[in-house]
Amino acid sequence: MTTGLEALGAASAVLQVISFSCNVVSLCHGIYDGKPTVEHDLEDYASGMIDAAGRLQTRCQAMPQMTDAEKKLAEIGRKCQETAKDLEKETQAVTQLCQKGTLYKAAWATLRSSKHRKNIERLQKSLEGYRGVMETQLMLELCTNRDAIELKQSQGFGNLSDDVQALVSQIANGHTKMEDLVNIEHSATRDLVIREAERTRGEVNTHVVSEMQALGARAATDSQREGLLKSLKVDVMNQRYNDVMDSNDSTFERVFHSFGHMSYQGDPNDGQSLDVDAVDESDSSSYTESDWSSDSEDMIPEIDEKWCGFISWLQSDKNKIFWIRGKPGSGKSTLMKFIIDNDNTERLLDRWRPGTKILGHFFWKIGSQPQNSIKGLLCSLTYCILSGCNRKIDQVLGRFDNALSKDSYHDWSSAELEKILFSLLEEDDYPVCIFIDGLDEISDEDGYFKLQGVIERMNTWNNIKVCVSSRPETQLVEGFETLGATSIRLEDLTRPEMSTYVNKQLQQFSSDGRISAPTLWRLTDGLLHKAQGVFLWLFLATRSLVNGIHNRDDEDTLLQRLEQLPGELENLYADMWRRLNGDNSVYRETAGRYLRYAVTRRSLIRVTVESRPQFWFFIQRPTLLEVTLAERPDNGELLASEANGGSFDDLMLLAHKTAGNVHTRCAGLLQLSKSRYMRGKILSKNDGINTLMQQMDFIHRTAHDFLLETQAGQSILNYKHVASLSVNSNVTLVKAMLCTLRILHRELAFFKVNARDVISSIAWAAPKSGDVKSETTSMLLTAYELFESRALSFPSAWYIRPLFVSLLKQYSPLFDDWVISSVEWANSSVINKSLHEIAIEWGSFGYLLSPTRVPRCPTRVMQKRILMGADPHAITLWPVQDGGNEPEFAQQVTAYGLFLTFAMNRFWKAPDASGLVDVIDTMAQTCTNWQTTILLVGERSSSTHRFILRPRSLRGYQGGTDLFCEVNLQFLLLQFLAAVEPIHPVPQESRLRKLAKTLTKPVAIIRFIMQDNECYRVLNQQPFQDVLRLLLDPTTYDHVDLQDLIDAPARTKKVDLETELNMLSVNG
Repeated sequence: MTTGLEALGAASAVLQVISFSCNVVSLCHGIYDGKPTVEHDLEDYASGMIDAAGRLQTRCQAMPQMTDAEKKLAEIGRKCQETAKDLEKETQAVTQLCQKGTLYKAAWATLRSSKHRKNIERLQKSLEGYRGVMETQLMLELCTNRDAIELKQSQGFGNLSDDVQALVSQIANGHTKMEDLVNIEHSATRDLVIREAERTRGEVNTHVVSEMQALGARAATDSQREGLLKSLKVDVMNQRYNDVMDSNDSTFERVFHSFGHMSYQGDPNDGQSLDVDAVDESDSSSYTESDWSSDSEDMIPEIDEKWCGFISWLQSDKNKIFWIRGKPGSGKSTLMKFIIDNDNTERLLDRWRPGTKILGHFFWKIGSQPQNSIKGLLCSLTYCILSGCNRKIDQVLGRFDNALSKDSYHDWSSAELEKILFSLLEEDDYPVCIFIDGLDEISDEDGYFKLQGVIERMNTWNNIKVCVSSRPETQLVEGFETLGATSIRLEDLTRPEMSTYVNKQLQQFSSDGRISAPTLWRLTDGLLHKAQGVFLWLFLATRSLVNGIHNRDDEDTLLQRLEQLPGELENLYADMWRRLNGDNSVYRETAGRYLRYAVTRRSLIRVTVESRPQFWFFIQRPTLLEVTLAERPDNGELLASEANGGSFDDLMLLAHKTAGNVHTRCAGLLQLSKSRYMRGKILSKNDGINTLMQQMDFIHRTAHDFLLETQAGQSILNYKHVASLSVNSNVTLVKAMLCTLRILHRELAFFKVNARDVISSIAWAAPKSGDVKSETTSMLLTAYELFESRALSFPSAWYIRPLFVSLLKQYSPLFDDWVISSVEWANSSVINKSLHEIAIEWGSFGYLLSPTRVPRCPTRVMQKRILMGADPHAITLWPVQDGGNEPEFAQQVTAYGLFLTFAMNRFWKAPDASGLVDVIDTMAQTCTNWQTTILLVGERSSSTHRFILRPRSLRGYQGGTDLFCEVNLQFLLLQFLAAVEPIHPVPQESRLRKLAKTLTKPVAIIRFIMQDNECYRVLNQQPFQDVLRLLLDPTTYDHVDLQDLIDAPARTKKVDLETELNMLSVNG
């Protein structure tokens, strides 16, 4: 052997550099060609290449006086190091592109490959040259086969580094070809490099976490805080809580009163007693033991002991879940509201953890989605925690980038909300007690199992207590037994409260002599016995007896009435109905209609006051006025243009009559209550409007269930009603709603009703088949008339009033026939306007919905518009900065450009990807200027946690970070094809693919950045390539620190937004 061991070490390092460099080159080529790659491969090989280059430099420097062969080796080593450094620069442009399972976007590859591919090919040729020199000259001079065998047999062989040992062993075994030696070197070092790469990634992840924590400390602006809270606030969030009996009217004082009147010792094993001094009995002053029956008095010690178990739970660390279970109508919701509102709850919880925050949520099965879903629960609790706490809001905005992009409840996913909520709950210095009412009222879509999973995860932290209530459904019983929850059965504990209630209702009749004291006692005892702990039954039965007393029933009749009352709640409903309506066919038929109105879909319609946005309210349907109009003999003419509903005074008289019928005909199953959403003394007629807008609802969910789930209820609901021969109750009510809106517009012209809410109600009621489709036409025509008369407001996203038909596209294909026929004879400008607005409405409205509610692409309508002569490439305006009725700045766009943008971002959740491709294909064939550009905003998507590009106005800008990018149509089409590939591959031989292959100049650059209400012009695009990559690769989740880029003077320049927009305007 003519060389030293140091040279062999250097040779091994050269082989490693070549090995890793070749792998890097191969992966770069694959990425530029759009081929998928394994996660982290490019990153690992590049890291290995640089590490090998470092070892090469060290080993070359360690060689003593060198022979000619060693000098050649050192020269090759120097060149390999230079090549590795150059190759490292090239990998920086593509390293972050490697995401598992990604088919890389053709647009990105086309944008970047022309320059970098040439550099890669140049470096590849250099590597091939170095391999040739090593194989034909140096390895033969450095170490022959004989040399390798001798060295392997020597005593010092084991002291050599692993890679040198592997090299010598292979030469000794006869391997002299470079591909063999390179592969061997790769195998010998790969595990080491990968372990090092994993360690490095761990350090990077730790750094990212610390950076995110630092971001959490960054202060947010007031507008950002308000924007986040607004997105979490649902209008119906507290509806169920507010509808439950007021705490002041309930009779659950026994919960705390009992504790104040007995000495209760805690668990004898923990040696602690419970202090009664913290309990305030002032709330229980109206509660006297003289109100109880003698039977109730005998139960008091046992009842008090069970209530004290709840008091103990409030103060202790044991069994962090407490379950209040009870029969339907036993008063669970009333009790939960009482506990939440009572000051004693807070005082007792303070003994567990000082400063404990009380949160509450009430499920309601027959309510809207936010009221009966896990997502609604998470949203409600998150809002309650953040409301009034800027520190926590800032914490969320700092840790969760996408929180800034949320505008409404529909922007959030359950997973996002749970992550944020749990990040807030896990703080040890923030104790929380959560009260969740009505677990059995969760929607069937979510179900008990998922809900109990959320509660179980809440139970993870020591600073969290959860108190829940529900009916004793089997799944809930099994689940809470598994969790070891403490529980009480409410119907066993409410006899004193029920006794108090009955005495309050009947005592007055004993005092004035209408019933004797013995009869009062017998009625009270009989009611309590038959109620079996069900408060609602007691309420209804007591009311029946009170009605009998007012009707001058004698005592024997009253006792007989009590004896005949059914003990079960459902049977009581049937009995109430039978007693009130009997065999009166007219009464039963009228009541059946009222009840059918009540079981129709509930909805909220937002009403604003023109020019006074601070005045607004919701109409909660069905309203008293709707039912009044629906019951008029001429209801078939409700939508006639001349129908005006009569004078306001006449309507009030009719409404009072209808209200009386609801009370007297429906056997107490229905109630009317003034809407909690009407606010403000707007004008003198407000009291009358409040009366007409009363909401009609069931007295309790059990009444609703009785009608829908029992044979007796169905008989009542459908008396003399044959569905196939009758007009749908939904249709009748929606017609009445439209007539109501016409009356509101007549009486209160400055009231403006949200057009989308109205269209949504029509879509829900619209018959889906048969000759009754004419009903849909008549409803749409009336809505159109209201829209044209300015009675309906249009979405705020529009800066000029859209066509009415454009607002219908979210419900494609339901209204497609009507939309097509409505503009069949329109002129070209109207047709073009319609096409443009359909693209906007279909695209923008999807961002207000959850992924499961994304409307279908209006393929048929758009294709029809094009056949009618609509030009998808006609120039129109899109607001960049909206100042109100007119845009302060607007850009020129085409319907095709907008549709491409929206389609590019929604392919992953659109239910009809093939329809998207067909529409885009049709439009593409007539495009003559593929260099047309559009300004888009890159913002964090609420559903994919990535940046997306879409048009957006700057009106009401809430802060955060948005990237305003200029892209051309070439880029948008290539991006769309890459995006749609995983779910609907477009064949290579299709005309759209062939057209795409001719597009060689896609453009995508960042023009300016809006961050925290400051505008920065981008001066140098190169440093922002990684940021642009985040916009283009839908699988990238990496964090890029924009602040470092913005702070560099050579990269950006702080400018005035209006100045920047003016410059863009001048540049076209």
